[in-house]
Amino acid sequence: MSIPNCLSIFRIVLIPAFAWSYLSFADPKQTWTWWLLIPAGILLLSGLTDALDGFIARKFNQITKLGLILDPLADKLTLSAVCFCLGFIQPMFFILFAVHFLKELTMLIGGLVVVKKMKLDIIPSNFLGKAATFVFYAFMLLAVLFPNLNIWILVAMLAITAVLVLSSMVMYGVTYIKIRKADPSEK
Repeated sequence: MSIPNCLSIFRIVLIPAFAWSYLSFADPKQTWTWWLLIPAGILLLSGLTDALDGFIARKFNQITKLGLILDPLADKLTLSAVCFCLGFIQPMFFILFAVHFLKELTMLIGGLVVVKKMKLDIIPSNFLGKAATFVFYAFMLLAVLFPNLNIWILVAMLAITAVLVLSSMVMYGVTYIKIRKADPSEK
């Protein structure tokens, strides 16, 4: 059990803490309260440990097969849970949740096909995927801290995040297609 893997597990454990604190302290009337600093802090801690586990894994050569599964799993579960919880206060987040779910389901199916059929290891993340995750975290943090954001700012944030998530899905799709085309057994 490497330090990066422990950090990924820690991020998964933070999910119910975030959900409980956000749903306990968020106001359906969308007013700000000091108590929102608790779920915001949990989300910020999750994002920082996400960056830290990747840095440690690369810097100290602690990349493991388990880590290649745990790190993205922690991201997917965290972002899904946060988006879902935010949807209870601002229902537009359920649209982003649906887009995120569609991307993850598509990537899961495509990844399973490539990994199983091609006998490959897990396909690593790409820059666009990392950028989409960073923007997703940043916008969710803003939405937690400022529940009464102007509707147009909120719509813009959701649109930017959705475009990045969908673009990331397309980039992974292109990668899967290239891998399949390069497979000599397919010819």
